[in-house]
Amino acid sequence: MPLLDTLAVRYALVLVLCGVLGV
Repeated sequence: MPLLDTLAVRYALVLVLCGVLGV
């Protein structure tokens, strides 16, 4: 489902942003 794929991508981007900001 495109929706799940989109949510997965957005969640991954959020984790990356949090990691960068955290570091």
